[in-house]
Amino acid sequence: MIAAIELRSDNACDRAAPIYEVWLEAYPTSRYQATALVGAADCRLLLGDRERARAHIDRLAQLEPKKASLRIFAAGLRNVEADESVVR
Repeated sequence: MIAAIELRSDNACDRAAPIYEVWLEAYPTSRYQATALVGAADCRLLLGDRERARAHIDRLAQLEPKKASLRIFAAGLRNVEADESVVR
């Protein structure tokens, strides 16, 4: 996951997101699940991949329903949806 965190900090979400997702599958009971879900959701939103971001956000909401970043992600999803409706 460290590689994903470093790539994300370098704005390389196209490479970081798949690493987060593989890590999430490989370590489903890790205490760092929330960290990986936040990173994966953030990257997917930045890449405009609303459906995959939503899946990560939903998992995060189940894991840590009081996580402050959930509100930020909800706003991010709304922004992506608004952008998509303008393009149509």
